Amino acid sequence: MQPDTTLPANTAPFWGHPTSSLEWCEDNYAISPYVCEFWNTLSSLYISSLAMVGLYLVVQKQQTELCMAVSCIILGLVGLGSALFHGTLLYTFQLLDELPMIYGTLLFLYCCMDSKKFSKVARKFTIPFMMMYGLATTLVMLTNKNNPMYHQVAYAALVFTLVFRSAYISYSLPASPQLRRAMVTLFWTAICTYLVGYASWVSERHFCKNGYAIPFIQLHAIWHILTGTGTFIWIQHVILYRYHLQGRAENATMHRFLGLIPYVLPGENSQQQQQQQQMMMNSQGQFMKKFD
Repeated sequence: MQPDTTLPANTAPFWGHPTSSLEWCEDNYAISPYVCEFWNTLSSLYISSLAMVGLYLVVQKQQTELCMAVSCIILGLVGLGSALFHGTLLYTFQLLDELPMIYGTLLFLYCCMDSKKFSKVARKFTIPFMMMYGLATTLVMLTNKNNPMYHQVAYAALVFTLVFRSAYISYSLPASPQLRRAMVTLFWTAICTYLVGYASWVSERHFCKNGYAIPFIQLHAIWHILTGTGTFIWIQHVILYRYHLQGRAENATMHRFLGLIPYVLPGENSQQQQQQQQMMMNSQGQFMKKFD
């Protein structure tokens, strides 16, 4: 699929001719002479914006672990890399879009597996395997830039593994019916949002004509919005799981960003317990200093 460019004849593209292994349905430079795919670029920035909301919640409100903060940061990098990719259609920036997708999904998978039940022996094997998987995918993409199937297969394998692990967590969690219902709700909301986004991606690839698969709707931009939202919701799902491992889930509450996108917060009791624990640790530290 090679979209048309709306630039005047004999006018060189601002970013040069595309070097990426993929082009999308949106006409190049149709909106701005400085942005190759305007709507795909703008929708990519939505992903980064939502990731920053998630990072704020993790740091300021949710009081959870470092892996969840890093998950939000990587989601933001995916959005930024995607914006650079669609804005230029250069292969260098395509890598900044696709490789963080691999790294982020590997981290998401680790956040789902890291628990007390996950033995030290298994953890020793899992982390090296994930690092080797990420490194191997990176090397293949660097040396086979004309074949996007390598990334698509590597990413799909990780997503399927993540979905099965998340489903297992949701339905086998030894928790109250209310907590299990919340876990299942977040899981299926994330999955359905992602699947509708994937359907948009496939539809555009197969039915693109004259810059659109559906008149006046850029389905790849819809893919960005829905998959970014689905990933954000999945992060909330894992945060609730991490709360359960810490014994803080029963007091957690569900809220909605913009009245639509669900996120979780620790209950007041959980916050007070954590504050009391922090105060005790500070007091113990001050007490020990007196004997130094």
